[in-house]
Amino acid sequence: IKNTDEEVAKQQQIADKVFENLIPRSSHQAIEFTTSGAGEPFASAMIMSMLQRLSLDKLPNLRLNLHTNGLLAPSKWHQIKHIESAVRIITVSVDAATAATYEQVRRGGKWQSLIEAMDFLKHKKHQLGFEFRTRMIFQQRNYLEAKAFYDFSQNFNVDRVEYSRLNNWHSWPKDQFQQHDVLHLSHAERSEEHT
Repeated sequence: IKNTDEEVAKQQQIADKVFENLIPRSSHQAIEFTTSGAGEPFASAMIMSMLQRLSLDKLPNLRLNLHTNGLLAPSKWHQIKHIESAVRIITVSVDAATAATYEQVRRGGKWQSLIEAMDFLKHKKHQLGFEFRTRMIFQQRNYLEAKAFYDFSQNFNVDRVEYSRLNNWHSWPKDQFQQHDVLHLSHAERSEEHT
């Protein structure tokens, strides 16, 4: 979802208020900054603004945990280069093990761009020592790739492969969401056995 200029300006005001009221100007206390996965940090003007304002000179015990789709990491990493040593965990939501499934469940995403981003993050992991994780959110279009997703993740030397249930963000009408939510007790495919 791309925001209008007006929405970006509002987000910037929110970022300014949050930063001024929650982030100390200087502290040796441990401060952990975690992005939730409810939005793409490398595409968010609000999140990037806050990250760019952080300083390891003033906050030497800062820790960053970033949840991302990974695609913008190679082109936007320079914006967090000054705090990259604070990165402790990067979790990439991939949600697929094949190009066809990826480009279906991650609309707008290109498999080759994902592979390049994963290689970039693998290199950064070796350089910086953060924990690298991948995540698959089970849905009807991808759940048969669960094992293949684990194998795919091993190509990038990930430390942890996560699986989670689909949440209803109201981007689908209720009946469509129920069709996608393959882990729901009433889903027709839940009782089927797959090898």
